[in-house]
Amino acid sequence: MKDEAEQTFWHDENLPYIEARSACNSYACYEKHTHPTLSIGVVEEGISKYHHQRFSKTIGSGSIVIINPEEVHSCNPKPNEHWAYKMFNIDPCWLAELQGEMTEGVEKYAPFSVVHSDDKFLYESIRSLYHFLLARNEVIEKEIRLIQFFSTFLHRFGGAEFKISDSNGNKKLQLARDYIADNCTSKLSIDQISKASDLSGYYLIRAFKRKYGLTPHAFQLDQRVNLSKMMLKSGMNLAETAFAAGFSDHSHFHLCFKKRVAATPRQYQEQVSGKAY
Repeated sequence: MKDEAEQTFWHDENLPYIEARSACNSYACYEKHTHPTLSIGVVEEGISKYHHQRFSKTIGSGSIVIINPEEVHSCNPKPNEHWAYKMFNIDPCWLAELQGEMTEGVEKYAPFSVVHSDDKFLYESIRSLYHFLLARNEVIEKEIRLIQFFSTFLHRFGGAEFKISDSNGNKKLQLARDYIADNCTSKLSIDQISKASDLSGYYLIRAFKRKYGLTPHAFQLDQRVNLSKMMLKSGMNLAETAFAAGFSDHSHFHLCFKKRVAATPRQYQEQVSGKAY
Protein backbone atom coordinates (compact mmCIF):
# COMPACT_ATOMS: atom_id res chain seq x y z
CA MET A 1 0.00 0.00 0.00
CA LYS A 2 1.36 3.39 -0.97
CA ASP A 3 2.04 5.88 1.79
CA GLU A 4 -0.31 8.85 1.86
CA ALA A 5 1.05 11.97 0.17
CA GLU A 6 1.55 15.18 2.13
CA GLN A 7 0.35 18.33 0.36
CA THR A 8 0.43 21.96 1.43
CA PHE A 9 -1.24 24.91 -0.28
CA TRP A 10 -0.30 28.42 0.84
CA HIS A 11 -1.87 31.80 0.08
CA ASP A 12 -1.83 35.12 1.97
CA GLU A 13 -4.55 37.68 1.25
CA ASN A 14 -1.97 40.40 1.90
CA LEU A 15 0.16 39.01 -0.95
CA PRO A 16 -2.49 38.23 -3.57
CA TYR A 17 -0.01 37.98 -6.44
CA ILE A 18 1.63 34.72 -5.31
CA GLU A 19 0.63 31.31 -4.06
CA ALA A 20 2.67 28.22 -3.26
CA ARG A 21 2.23 24.51 -2.91
CA SER A 22 4.38 21.58 -1.94
CA ALA A 23 4.01 17.82 -2.13
CA CYS A 24 5.95 15.04 -0.46
CA ASN A 25 5.73 11.30 -1.14
CA SER A 26 3.37 12.02 -4.02
CA TYR A 27 2.47 9.59 -6.80
CA ALA A 28 0.01 12.01 -8.42
CA CYS A 29 0.24 12.59 -12.17
CA TYR A 30 -0.97 15.50 -14.26
CA GLU A 31 -2.28 15.70 -17.78
CA LYS A 32 -0.75 18.34 -20.00
CA HIS A 33 -2.31 21.65 -18.99
CA THR A 34 -1.89 25.43 -18.83
CA HIS A 35 -2.54 28.16 -16.27
CA PRO A 36 -2.54 31.98 -16.36
CA THR A 37 0.36 32.39 -13.92
CA LEU A 38 4.11 32.09 -14.17
CA SER A 39 5.10 28.86 -12.43
CA ILE A 40 8.50 28.18 -10.90
CA GLY A 41 9.09 24.84 -9.21
CA VAL A 42 11.83 22.64 -7.81
CA VAL A 43 12.05 18.86 -7.65
CA GLU A 44 13.33 17.75 -4.25
CA GLU A 45 13.02 13.97 -4.50
CA GLY A 46 12.42 11.35 -7.16
CA ILE A 47 12.75 11.20 -10.93
CA SER A 48 10.12 12.79 -13.15
CA LYS A 49 9.38 13.43 -16.79
CA TYR A 50 9.03 17.11 -17.63
CA HIS A 51 7.16 18.08 -20.79
CA HIS A 52 7.09 21.73 -21.83
CA GLN A 53 5.62 22.64 -25.21
CA ARG A 54 7.99 20.76 -27.56
CA PHE A 55 10.64 20.27 -24.87
CA SER A 56 10.92 16.97 -22.95
CA LYS A 57 13.47 15.99 -20.32
CA THR A 58 13.92 13.53 -17.45
CA ILE A 59 14.71 15.54 -14.32
CA GLY A 60 15.46 14.80 -10.68
CA SER A 61 16.38 16.35 -7.35
CA GLY A 62 17.90 19.82 -7.80
CA SER A 63 16.02 20.59 -11.00
CA ILE A 64 14.09 23.83 -11.55
CA VAL A 65 11.20 24.27 -13.99
CA ILE A 66 10.13 27.67 -15.33
CA ILE A 67 6.75 27.84 -17.08
CA ASN A 68 5.37 31.03 -18.61
CA PRO A 69 1.62 31.73 -18.52
CA GLU A 70 -0.50 29.65 -20.90
CA GLU A 71 2.36 27.33 -21.89
CA VAL A 72 1.37 23.66 -22.18
CA HIS A 73 3.28 21.46 -19.75
CA SER A 74 3.25 18.48 -17.40
CA CYS A 75 5.66 17.03 -14.87
CA ASN A 76 5.09 13.54 -13.48
CA PRO A 77 7.02 10.95 -11.46
CA LYS A 78 8.15 7.68 -12.95
CA PRO A 79 5.41 4.99 -12.84
CA ASN A 80 4.86 3.62 -9.31
CA GLU A 81 7.51 5.93 -7.85
CA HIS A 82 6.95 8.97 -5.65
CA TRP A 83 8.43 12.44 -5.81
CA ALA A 84 8.54 15.69 -3.81
CA TYR A 85 8.42 19.25 -5.11
CA LYS A 86 7.73 22.89 -4.28
CA MET A 87 6.00 25.28 -6.67
CA PHE A 88 5.22 29.01 -6.88
CA ASN A 89 2.49 30.52 -9.05
CA ILE A 90 3.02 34.24 -9.67
CA ASP A 91 0.68 36.81 -11.19
CA PRO A 92 2.36 37.97 -14.42
CA CYS A 93 0.97 41.50 -13.97
CA TRP A 94 2.84 41.88 -10.67
CA LEU A 95 6.00 40.52 -12.26
CA ALA A 96 5.57 42.84 -15.27
CA GLU A 97 5.58 45.83 -12.91
CA LEU A 98 8.86 44.65 -11.43
CA GLN A 99 10.29 44.05 -14.91
CA GLY A 100 9.29 47.59 -15.86
CA GLU A 101 10.94 49.07 -12.78
CA MET A 102 14.17 47.23 -13.53
CA THR A 103 14.33 47.73 -17.30
CA GLU A 104 13.31 50.82 -19.23
CA GLY A 105 10.85 50.26 -22.05
CA VAL A 106 9.25 47.12 -20.58
CA GLU A 107 5.51 47.76 -20.30
CA LYS A 108 4.09 44.24 -20.17
CA TYR A 109 5.13 40.79 -19.01
CA ALA A 110 8.19 39.55 -20.90
CA PRO A 111 8.25 35.72 -21.12
CA PHE A 112 11.31 33.76 -20.03
CA SER A 113 13.17 31.78 -22.66
CA VAL A 114 14.67 29.35 -20.11
CA VAL A 115 12.31 26.51 -19.15
CA HIS A 116 14.67 24.33 -17.10
CA SER A 117 17.75 24.92 -14.92
CA ASP A 118 20.05 23.07 -12.53
CA ASP A 119 21.33 26.30 -10.94
CA LYS A 120 22.18 25.28 -7.35
CA PHE A 121 21.96 28.81 -5.96
CA LEU A 122 18.51 29.36 -7.46
CA TYR A 123 17.35 25.92 -6.28
CA GLU A 124 18.26 26.68 -2.67
CA SER A 125 16.89 30.22 -2.95
CA ILE A 126 13.48 28.90 -4.04
CA ARG A 127 13.36 26.40 -1.19
CA SER A 128 14.46 29.08 1.29
CA LEU A 129 11.84 31.53 0.00
CA TYR A 130 9.11 28.89 0.37
CA HIS A 131 9.94 28.27 4.04
CA PHE A 132 10.24 32.02 4.70
CA LEU A 133 6.79 32.73 3.28
CA LEU A 134 5.16 29.98 5.33
CA ALA A 135 6.89 31.07 8.55
CA ARG A 136 5.48 33.65 10.97
CA ASN A 137 7.17 36.64 9.40
CA GLU A 138 5.57 40.05 8.97
CA VAL A 139 4.05 40.94 5.61
CA ILE A 140 6.65 43.63 4.94
CA GLU A 141 9.44 41.08 5.49
CA LYS A 142 7.81 38.75 2.98
CA GLU A 143 7.36 41.56 0.46
CA ILE A 144 11.01 42.53 0.71
CA ARG A 145 12.12 38.93 0.36
CA LEU A 146 9.88 38.44 -2.70
CA ILE A 147 11.11 41.57 -4.45
CA GLN A 148 14.72 40.70 -3.70
CA PHE A 149 14.28 37.14 -4.97
CA PHE A 150 12.46 38.02 -8.16
CA SER A 151 14.81 40.92 -8.90
CA THR A 152 17.69 38.44 -8.84
CA PHE A 153 15.65 35.92 -10.80
CA LEU A 154 14.85 38.49 -13.50
CA HIS A 155 18.49 39.51 -13.66
CA ARG A 156 19.65 35.91 -14.16
CA PHE A 157 16.97 34.59 -16.47
CA GLY A 158 15.10 37.60 -17.85
CA GLY A 159 17.96 39.85 -18.89
CA ALA A 160 16.81 42.66 -16.59
CA GLU A 161 19.49 45.04 -15.32
CA PHE A 162 19.91 46.26 -11.78
CA LYS A 163 19.35 49.99 -12.19
CA ILE A 164 19.03 52.60 -9.49
CA SER A 165 18.47 56.00 -10.99
CA ASP A 166 19.30 58.99 -8.81
CA SER A 167 16.57 60.97 -10.53
CA ASN A 168 14.22 60.13 -7.63
CA GLY A 169 16.64 61.85 -5.33
CA ASN A 170 17.44 61.63 -1.65
CA LYS A 171 14.36 63.65 -0.65
CA LYS A 172 12.00 60.78 -1.50
CA LEU A 173 14.16 58.30 0.39
CA GLN A 174 14.07 60.67 3.36
CA LEU A 175 10.27 60.73 3.06
CA ALA A 176 10.28 56.93 3.19
CA ARG A 177 12.56 56.93 6.21
CA ASP A 178 10.42 59.49 8.03
CA TYR A 179 7.22 57.60 7.21
CA ILE A 180 8.64 54.38 8.65
CA ALA A 181 9.90 56.16 11.77
CA ASP A 182 6.56 57.91 12.33
CA ASN A 183 4.62 54.65 11.88
CA CYS A 184 7.09 52.14 13.27
CA THR A 185 4.55 50.49 15.59
CA SER A 186 2.16 49.76 12.70
CA LYS A 187 2.15 46.73 10.40
CA LEU A 188 3.51 48.51 7.37
CA SER A 189 3.69 47.19 3.82
CA ILE A 190 6.10 48.09 1.05
CA ASP A 191 3.14 49.40 -0.92
CA GLN A 192 2.26 51.86 1.86
CA ILE A 193 5.83 53.14 2.11
CA SER A 194 6.12 53.37 -1.67
CA LYS A 195 2.96 55.48 -1.93
CA ALA A 196 4.03 57.75 0.93
CA SER A 197 7.41 58.43 -0.71
CA ASP A 198 6.39 58.18 -4.40
CA LEU A 199 8.95 55.42 -5.02
CA SER A 200 8.56 52.03 -6.66
CA GLY A 201 8.95 48.99 -4.41
CA TYR A 202 12.02 47.81 -6.31
CA TYR A 203 13.76 51.19 -6.08
CA LEU A 204 12.75 51.64 -2.43
CA ILE A 205 14.27 48.37 -1.26
CA ARG A 206 17.55 48.66 -3.17
CA ALA A 207 18.12 52.41 -2.75
CA PHE A 208 17.01 52.51 0.90
CA LYS A 209 19.53 49.85 1.90
CA ARG A 210 22.26 51.49 -0.17
CA LYS A 211 21.68 54.85 1.54
CA TYR A 212 20.89 53.79 5.10
CA GLY A 213 22.55 50.36 5.34
CA LEU A 214 19.31 48.59 6.35
CA THR A 215 16.21 47.30 4.60
CA PRO A 216 13.03 49.27 5.36
CA HIS A 217 11.86 46.53 7.73
CA ALA A 218 15.20 46.32 9.57
CA PHE A 219 15.02 50.10 10.05
CA GLN A 220 11.47 49.74 11.36
CA LEU A 221 12.62 47.16 13.92
CA ASP A 222 15.41 49.50 15.01
CA GLN A 223 12.83 52.23 15.60
CA ARG A 224 10.65 49.86 17.59
CA VAL A 225 13.55 48.82 19.81
CA ASN A 226 14.56 52.44 20.41
CA LEU A 227 10.98 53.26 21.34
CA SER A 228 10.76 50.26 23.65
CA LYS A 229 13.91 51.39 25.51
CA MET A 230 12.18 54.66 26.35
CA MET A 231 9.12 52.76 27.56
CA LEU A 232 11.20 50.43 29.71
CA LYS A 233 13.02 53.41 31.27
CA SER A 234 9.65 54.90 32.20
CA GLY A 235 8.75 51.74 34.13
CA MET A 236 6.30 50.15 31.68
CA ASN A 237 6.18 46.37 32.13
CA LEU A 238 7.58 44.02 29.50
CA ALA A 239 4.29 42.74 28.09
CA GLU A 240 2.83 46.22 27.69
CA THR A 241 6.05 47.47 26.11
CA ALA A 242 6.14 44.68 23.56
CA PHE A 243 2.55 45.42 22.51
CA ALA A 244 2.91 49.22 22.52
CA ALA A 245 6.10 49.08 20.45
CA GLY A 246 4.40 47.05 17.74
CA PHE A 247 5.91 43.60 18.24
CA SER A 248 3.72 40.61 17.39
CA ASP A 249 4.48 38.82 20.68
CA HIS A 250 6.89 38.83 23.60
CA SER A 251 9.30 36.31 22.03
CA HIS A 252 9.69 38.47 18.92
CA PHE A 253 10.28 41.52 21.11
CA HIS A 254 12.84 39.63 23.20
CA LEU A 255 14.73 38.40 20.12
CA CYS A 256 14.85 41.76 18.30
CA PHE A 257 15.79 43.65 21.44
CA LYS A 258 18.63 41.31 22.38
CA LYS A 259 20.07 41.39 18.85
CA ARG A 260 20.32 45.16 18.97
CA VAL A 261 21.10 45.85 22.64
CA ALA A 262 23.05 42.68 23.53
CA ALA A 263 20.83 42.32 26.59
CA THR A 264 17.29 41.15 27.23
CA PRO A 265 14.56 43.72 27.83
CA ARG A 266 14.41 42.69 31.50
CA GLN A 267 18.17 43.01 31.94
CA TYR A 268 18.12 46.43 30.32
CA GLN A 269 15.21 47.67 32.46
CA GLU A 270 16.76 46.44 35.70
CA GLN A 271 20.08 48.13 34.90
CA VAL A 272 18.72 51.52 33.82
CA SER A 273 16.19 51.76 36.61
CA GLY A 274 17.87 49.85 39.39
CA LYS A 275 14.57 48.06 39.99
CA ALA A 276 13.14 44.67 39.12
CA TYR A 277 9.81 44.50 37.33
